[in-house]
Amino acid sequence: MIEFTLSRVVLMACGVAVLAVAMAAVDGAGDRIDSDLDQETADRIAAALDGFNGSVADECVLDPRDLLPSGDHLLCVEDNLVRLEHGGRVYTAHTAYPGKFTLSWGSGEIVLVKGSVAERLGDVPDGVGEHVDLLYGVVQVGRGAGAAVDAP
Repeated sequence: MIEFTLSRVVLMACGVAVLAVAMAAVDGAGDRIDSDLDQETADRIAAALDGFNGSVADECVLDPRDLLPSGDHLLCVEDNLVRLEHGGRVYTAHTAYPGKFTLSWGSGEIVLVKGSVAERLGDVPDGVGEHVDLLYGVVQVGRGAGAAVDAP
């Protein structure tokens, strides 16, 4: 009778050990899946920017709630590089879009403007004989008064 009880205790201990190993494998797989999804998100954002850059459209509105998977993500576009940050990791993708902007969950919409202000509004002098030309400007909309333009 004691042998039967001891065999059941050993069997339960082995079951717990196998369950612990299985849970570690499943947890690691979840991290890999999240990592793959974040890299795919960076690649898709780069492809969308490339599509806008090659299109005839003059403006593109980016809403962070449509682009970013969660509030923990931060998107930075600079020097033809899309950088998606999440959980201490950085995922990058190359883009042909030459602009520069940062987008987070609470930053409000970003309006990408292609073409120059001078082309759209006529020749705009800056007062010293040069002309203002903001090619690929970025305008921050919402979450504050005024509009900031950031162009390379």
